[in-house]
Amino acid sequence: MKKLLFIIPLFGFSFFGARVKAVVAWLNVNAIPIEDATPTTPPNAFAANLPQ
Repeated sequence: MKKLLFIIPLFGFSFFGARVKAVVAWLNVNAIPIEDATPTTPPNAFAANLPQ
C-alpha cells in the first residue's frame, strides 16, 4: 500500500514537468524584451514594439 501511495504521485508529477517545459519554451519565444534600467540607454525595445 505504501508503494502504491508513492508511485501514483510520482507518475502524476512526471507529466507536470513536461507541461512546465512547454510553458517556459512558449514564454521564451513570445517574450517582449525589457529595457535596460540605466537612464542613458535609448528605448530600442520600446520603439520596436509600438503599434503601427
